[in-house]
Amino acid sequence: MKKNLLLVILLVTGFQAFSQKEKLAKTSAGFPVNYDEDAVGAYTLPDLFILGNGQKISTSKEWTEKRRPELLRLIEETEYGKMPGPPPELHFSVFEKGTPIMDGKAIRKQVTVYFTKDESGSLIALL
Repeated sequence: MKKNLLLVILLVTGFQAFSQKEKLAKTSAGFPVNYDEDAVGAYTLPDLFILGNGQKISTSKEWTEKRRPELLRLIEETEYGKMPGPPPELHFSVFEKGTPIMDGKAIRKQVTVYFTKDESGSLIALL
């Protein structure tokens, strides 16, 4: 009885282990993809206390003034990109402020956001 129970448990866990491997596409939208962690190559993260030119960082002031901006630039270039500044003609017009709503539990402020000098095309924001 115990042998049969052990055999059933082993078979069930074995089937579960094999069922975890899916046949996933090797490409997505024409780009190669990897869903298998074992297929990832070796990668070493850069040392946070060595500048791009190889100089070692020894104080927190050096890190804040030199290394941190390097890392932020690296993230900006490779991961997120740089956020554009506001449009030069961006301006706002508050047309309602301090109106109690929801039985006094909140205060509504309404603002019109203009992205150009022309005030015909606008976006109304409820704050």
